[in-house]
Amino acid sequence: MAESANILALAMQITGAAQVISDFTSTNNVTLSFDPRDPGPTTLSGPGAQAYNEARMAALDASSKLSALIMGNRAHHISLCSQVQIPPPSRSRYLIGGSYLLAARQIPPRRTHAPLARDALTRGHRRDRGTRLPRSIPLQLPHHRCAVKWGSSAEYDQAGFNFAEDTELGMYEFSDRDKEAQGTLSTMLKCNVSASTELIATDVLFHGFDWEALGRGVVVDVTGSIGHVSIQLARRIRKLHFIVQDFESVCQRGESLLHDDLRDRIRFQAKNFFDEQEKIPHQRAVYFFRGILYNWSDKYACRILRAVIPALKPGDRIVLCDQVLAQPGTVSPSVEREMRFMDMTMLSNFNGQERTAAQFESLVASAHSGLKIVQMTVPAAHATGLIDISFER
Repeated sequence: MAESANILALAMQITGAAQVISDFTSTNNVTLSFDPRDPGPTTLSGPGAQAYNEARMAALDASSKLSALIMGNRAHHISLCSQVQIPPPSRSRYLIGGSYLLAARQIPPRRTHAPLARDALTRGHRRDRGTRLPRSIPLQLPHHRCAVKWGSSAEYDQAGFNFAEDTELGMYEFSDRDKEAQGTLSTMLKCNVSASTELIATDVLFHGFDWEALGRGVVVDVTGSIGHVSIQLARRIRKLHFIVQDFESVCQRGESLLHDDLRDRIRFQAKNFFDEQEKIPHQRAVYFFRGILYNWSDKYACRILRAVIPALKPGDRIVLCDQVLAQPGTVSPSVEREMRFMDMTMLSNFNGQERTAAQFESLVASAHSGLKIVQMTVPAAHATGLIDISFER
């Protein structure tokens, strides 16, 4: 009887959340659909947006619990395992939603089993009845020689992606030479731009750092793509100037799309973020990294941060805009599920990782003893935060 009551309670939660979502979309004249021409549900804004997003999370959480409860723990566990797609041996890709899970064979258990277990728990699995969540998925994969070949490598070109594609190139380098991969990467970049819009809509970017205090300072948008985030900041904070750094071809595209009214405050510069930054004299500078470090292991993330140090003057800052992994069970299961999935994706594609607050603190300390986290702003309902870093010589 208790389980039946639980099912009804979950169904009522979904109905209530659906009403809030429906009211919001009607008021703002938007549509939720599978049509790619319609805006994604995470990008919507307008009157009632906060209540709408809370309702989305409530509906997702309740529907996941309801599904798991009706299926039963064993059946739901099997459904998760069945998401691993094993194609013919001639094309050895092992994908979960685009993630090369093959990396599980080359990374120590502490780096793969825990994320997989936590992901499973967000989907309604339980640890009882002898269910061995941490090992269930990796053990479905054939015993390839990743571990023998590379061990617990931190190299971006020795990830599961490289084994699956039989290439010595990193994913981005590989995409330059493979038309199919270029299409996949293009889709990823479009999602990245969409995610930046969602980030800006939450005001994390604007309120997590005092941009106004820079006066007529300069924001160096490191690997800033076509400048979409710099453009949003420039329109909101009129005194700031911006340097958007990226590959030369990306910079050329950004320049061609830049509106004339911003050309006096935004310029593009072709630059590799592993190369040392140059000092900007007579102006305060912020070196801004949005969604960069999760593509890299600690070894390379430290190199990226160290490349900024020669340019830092008193008062200059490094600001990271990145996902901060929450402790298990402290956020909505739907939010945590997405975070854990991204962690596994970064691991398998790049040997990168999402990081907790403690891991960011450790990373910054490892990069240089003079780097200090001044403030870490992570809104309670959102995984993305801003990390303000100072440097003392």
